[in-house]
Amino acid sequence: MNKKQKITIFSGLAAITISFAIWALQGFHLFTHQKIEIQLPQSDIDKLLGQPPRFEWINHFTLGLEYTLVFTAIVISISIVMFFLFKNKRKIN
Repeated sequence: MNKKQKITIFSGLAAITISFAIWALQGFHLFTHQKIEIQLPQSDIDKLLGQPPRFEWINHFTLGLEYTLVFTAIVISISIVMFFLFKNKRKIN
């Protein structure tokens, strides 16, 4: 293995590790969430009348496992192609 191949392997592994670290920091979600549901504050009158709480959706991106795995597959395929492109064709005497 030559130097360019080693750099390709280590940079691919670093990109995969970083993507899984980001996924882990955002909460190990299986699916990507584009919005989150928050509960709006109730007034005293709403509480007194027994009204159910109101909810609202706000935009908030949370990375899921499916995007992480797609990114990992792309990085692996690019790394494999570059690994074979950087192959030395020296003959051993």
